[in-house]
Amino acid sequence: MLGGDGSDFEIPDFEEVRNEFQIKDTEKYRKPAQAKFSSIMDLLNGFILDGIIGSYKQAEFPLMHQNLENI
Repeated sequence: MLGGDGSDFEIPDFEEVRNEFQIKDTEKYRKPAQAKFSSIMDLLNGFILDGIIGSYKQAEFPLMHQNLENI
């Protein structure tokens, strides 16, 4: 039995990281440095089978499809 979940989390606020995750600031507001984590887990044994860290803007559903393709 498999389960999937996605979470948003804060990442280190360095310029290189902001560029990698496409975090764009506006003139008046500095956006927080965040990313999205998506995973597929074996619920019976408690193992994460695949995990992806992506841009905060990415939708959860396409990331879940990528998790399924990877396993």
